[in-house]
Amino acid sequence: VTSLEYLAKYNHLLGNNIEAVRLGTEALGIIGTVFGKDSPDYALILNDLSFYHHTLGNDEEAIPLIKEALGIREKAYGKEHSAYCAALCNLALYYASSENYADAIRIGTEAIGLCEKSFGKESTTYAKLLNDLSLWYKSLGDYNNAIRLVSEALTIWECKFGKMSPAYFTSLYNLASYYNLSGNYMEAIRLGTEALSLDEKLHGNKTLSYAASLNNLALYKSNFGNYTEAISLVSEALNIQKELIGKEHPDYAISLANLASYNSGLGNYVEAIHLVSEALAVFKKVYGKESSTYSIFLNSLSSYEFSLGNYSEAMRLTYEALAIQEKLFGKESPAYATTLGNLAFHNFKLGNYLEAIRIDLQVMDIRKKTLGKNHPYYASSLTRLAQDYFVLGNYNDALHMVENALKIQEMTIGKNHPEYASSLNVLAMCYSSLENYDEAIRVGEKALNITEKVFGKGHVNTSEGINNLAYYNSITGNYSEAIQLGTEALKIREKSYGKENSYYATSLNNLGKYNYYLGNYSEAIRLGTEALKILENTIGKNHPYSAKTLENLATYNWKIGSADAVGYCVEATDVLSGIVRRTFADLTARERNLFWEQYKVWFEGTIHSIAYDMPSDSLAENGYNGALMAKGLLLNSEMELSTLLKESGDSEVANIYNSLKNLRLQINKLYEMPVAERPLDTDSLERAAQGLERQLVQRSKAYGDYTANLVIDWKQVRQRLGNGEMAVEFVSFPLRNDSVMYAAYCLRKDIASPKMVPLFEERQLTSMDKRLYLSSPMLYNLIWKPLEKEMKGVTTVYFAPAGELYNLPIENLPVGEGTYNSDIRGYRRLSSTRQLALRRNGVEVAKAAVYGGLKYDTDTVTLANDSRKYRTAEPVQWSSRAVADSLGMRDGVYELPATKIEAEEIDKALETAQIDTRLYTDTIGTEASFKAMSGNGVNALHIATHGFYWTEREAAQLDGLAFLGTDMPAAVKEDKALTRSGLLFAGANTALKGLPLPEGVEDGVLTAKEIAGMDLRRLDLVALSACQTGLGEITGDGVFGLQRGFKKAGANTLLISLWKVDDTATQLLMTQFYKNLLSGMGKYEALAAAQKYLRELEVEVKPEKTAFQQIMDGKDGKKEKNPEHKTVRKYANPYYWAAFVLLDGIN
Repeated sequence: VTSLEYLAKYNHLLGNNIEAVRLGTEALGIIGTVFGKDSPDYALILNDLSFYHHTLGNDEEAIPLIKEALGIREKAYGKEHSAYCAALCNLALYYASSENYADAIRIGTEAIGLCEKSFGKESTTYAKLLNDLSLWYKSLGDYNNAIRLVSEALTIWECKFGKMSPAYFTSLYNLASYYNLSGNYMEAIRLGTEALSLDEKLHGNKTLSYAASLNNLALYKSNFGNYTEAISLVSEALNIQKELIGKEHPDYAISLANLASYNSGLGNYVEAIHLVSEALAVFKKVYGKESSTYSIFLNSLSSYEFSLGNYSEAMRLTYEALAIQEKLFGKESPAYATTLGNLAFHNFKLGNYLEAIRIDLQVMDIRKKTLGKNHPYYASSLTRLAQDYFVLGNYNDALHMVENALKIQEMTIGKNHPEYASSLNVLAMCYSSLENYDEAIRVGEKALNITEKVFGKGHVNTSEGINNLAYYNSITGNYSEAIQLGTEALKIREKSYGKENSYYATSLNNLGKYNYYLGNYSEAIRLGTEALKILENTIGKNHPYSAKTLENLATYNWKIGSADAVGYCVEATDVLSGIVRRTFADLTARERNLFWEQYKVWFEGTIHSIAYDMPSDSLAENGYNGALMAKGLLLNSEMELSTLLKESGDSEVANIYNSLKNLRLQINKLYEMPVAERPLDTDSLERAAQGLERQLVQRSKAYGDYTANLVIDWKQVRQRLGNGEMAVEFVSFPLRNDSVMYAAYCLRKDIASPKMVPLFEERQLTSMDKRLYLSSPMLYNLIWKPLEKEMKGVTTVYFAPAGELYNLPIENLPVGEGTYNSDIRGYRRLSSTRQLALRRNGVEVAKAAVYGGLKYDTDTVTLANDSRKYRTAEPVQWSSRAVADSLGMRDGVYELPATKIEAEEIDKALETAQIDTRLYTDTIGTEASFKAMSGNGVNALHIATHGFYWTEREAAQLDGLAFLGTDMPAAVKEDKALTRSGLLFAGANTALKGLPLPEGVEDGVLTAKEIAGMDLRRLDLVALSACQTGLGEITGDGVFGLQRGFKKAGANTLLISLWKVDDTATQLLMTQFYKNLLSGMGKYEALAAAQKYLRELEVEVKPEKTAFQQIMDGKDGKKEKNPEHKTVRKYANPYYWAAFVLLDGIN
């Protein structure tokens, strides 16, 4: 047995481990038979045999053997025996060898405690185990523990053997590597230089060890941006390796790959590709394709190919590398994260921004887990993510991220590192987009100085900073400086990348823009045309860079009156529409809002300006399509997504949706409080809300594409028009003389394409005496008269307002004495004529609710009792506290007696039609009762009460009105606007007078924002019989007011008012409207007939006598017993009936 054992060890020493395993297995069988399987001798053979298997790479075989040996030695000697400790060390080693570093660390930590007891802290065994443990921590990315452990080992080696020892050198070598990995490059260079010197003293300068030390120091130098010195060091290493091991050795290949990396750092991508391809060939020949080093080389090669514009090849190589790394390390390793980061960058540069964000978030999460949040790599992830958010228009979040990245980088790599300069460049971009141009230039210059110091002037890495500075100078009007800098960046990129590259094309495009600003239009067109050709050949015409170039070329050609503007304009709109739709599919509502800010100028202004100056069928078609997309885009996208989610039937989606809704309500409540009194941080809650909403957006894809209906074209609208019908899209857009022009795109079934008809300049409207709007044909002549030719033979006009037209009753304007345009033909107001293409079947009205005759002075006890009727298991979170301070609401509001008659008559009419109707009047018409209708499927809703709308300026005067949420961030512009309009319910005066309310009781002030949070999907018609319910903040996306609140909640048709209305006239009109509707009329017809009824209604009035007549009557002593009454049309004036307009009543 002893002979077999020695023979096995001898073969192991000779490297014949297969024979060692055979002999050791034979010896084990004999020992087990002779001494038993519980004997220490049996454990000794198990220990040796496990090591032979480990040496062969068979750790799966080695681990069970050493575990069996451990069990025997524990029984025989106990855990504190040196033999048990040695076996434990081997088990840790085998776990590490199989890349199970967590178990290796667990076992190694136990072993080190035993080693301390068995051998002492000054022993070589203890120090060796410290060194091994540090390697395992390093492999898990825990560099701090790795540094701590190897530093302790280094101290032991120095005390025991001095610095001139191989053991000290090994730990010093490792310590330098760990500092490099932790991002402390200066310390890594110091230690690496010391290690190189020690290596030369110990082994000479012509050894493989010395070559390895050269390679490491080169790496540390390169990480600090010193590529030239790194190339010198690795070239020396290559010469040593070529002489000692030859060019087919894996170590030589690794040095080649390093040399490739440093050449790429200097912009020598062709040389880098050549070198790393040679390295790949060596590794493929030696190990095949399934090795970690091979995958790293692939990742490097993909970066070099991408830099040269070979995008398809770069993506292929990256995916190949990821597949190998996932198989070898799993998806939570630093190596996998690095390659993922490469993939994210490729997607970013190719315009796939949402995919880039998704991947970059994954990379950041991996690095946070493996490296920690104070690591330079984590900082790099923050900077990359900031760039992602920047291109989506989310400048504030991008700024916050890059500022955090810079703080980490200052603490780790310092302020003179290229990565720090890269983050500064992103910071400058954020400042520029937030219109802090002076700071953008200052920070941009600082970044460029760092880059030039590291790489030298004229290096490709300086081109981005120069390019950015050129842009900042152009924004501030320093066009000559911008052209000089832009030309410098262009030359650098041409030298580094060649002309057929997107970086070069981007510089061309920018330079074209600066020339345009200086009036060099021909040069701008030449540069833009060249840029477009390159971009289309490299990244494709659907890339955002290509779209921006198309925009620019359209603008340049328009400026000089060239017909080429037409083609560029149409193509730009087509490409941009696709980008918006594709991008919207993965964005939250806030992100959609920010992203649209970058594109809305084109859709809401530029395309109409070009169509106005260069009339043509194709531009009219293009303009109409742009208007169809832009009007209500944000509202429509939110409604489509909400409907898709609510109708999914997915319980998990419902839970997330409800969680988001409650979180939003909590955030809204916080915004009502002074900042100092808020118990929670709104920023962190906003981020949590964004996270929940993103989950919903991703889940929505399983149930359909909510963006499918966002891009409707004019042909689809024309298909839905009948004979005698016309669609009109009003638009307003800037003119070159700083004025705003209004125009109409007209579309009929019998015409080949839309026609753009110029109408008037906005100043013509604003300068008109408003008293003449409804008393003379002046407004009609401004708006409709230019369209009379197009309206010939038309009986019905479907129109979508724009600008100031939203707030005017343009469907009811006088055209002559006692005649209105609505007497000539029907006018149908729509939020967009796209509604015609999306026309759906109407909802059968089976359930209705009617509010009117509300008691605004309802006492708090009654309100509390009413609130309990509607209270659910969830606490009331929707209430907003109103404290009126001015604008006539401090003393509360008066009651509206006619609204009770109105409500009762409408309720009676609905009941007669056998519609299940609930009447809410007097003290029961509370805000709580209204909110209880959310999700209950009400189909018709009539609300006769006070309405309110304040402009932003008026709202700013109402310091005490908490529900206005004036402290909301600017990014939530819509939310702020929706708090400035609403309806009053029973008990509202308690809050309006500033009196306290019981906890959990609604205050009676219902804002449009609160309505937007309800579920009113089955609501076919809502009639707001109140003042100013159609008003709101006018935007390109529509009116931000009550109508938007109800639309977001799911309402279809809205009957709204544009000014303060007469109580009695409203009661008469509304009652007649419902009578008409229930008799079978359509909604528009019912309103038109009700308005006609009110106009022609004759009432008896007592003639008013002058003061002189009254005096004379008194002198004569006569007393009129039966004064004569005369019959008049009291409500013929449009003031009484034209305020009410119907929106989206086509279904």
